[in-house]
Amino acid sequence: MREWPRLHPTRQKHVQRLRRAGIVVLAVCIGVAILVYRVGVMHHQPTARELIPGSTAVIERQRGLLYGRAGVALMRWYDALGQPEGQAFLVVVAGVIGALAFYQVAHSIEVDEG
Repeated sequence: MREWPRLHPTRQKHVQRLRRAGIVVLAVCIGVAILVYRVGVMHHQPTARELIPGSTAVIERQRGLLYGRAGVALMRWYDALGQPEGQAFLVVVAGVIGALAFYQVAHSIEVDEG
């Protein structure tokens, strides 16, 4: 015997559209991340830490004294997010969260009505 679909065809189309929207959101965010990275690299201007030799070690030492090891690790993450690759990473994470939201809504429709 043939298994009948659990959802009404219009609801099934709605679920498929939600999943396609999730794919589109993820793809667009990956494209935007590539654009953000390229523009950030193209317009990169050196910071004082990059221009003054030895300043990075002094700053890390001062942060270590003030915040401890965990604080130094968090400050490194914070500094990395200010770079073009960190900003592109944030855009991709936002795209993944958006795509997961669309997939979660589609899944909840299937579970609730199926």
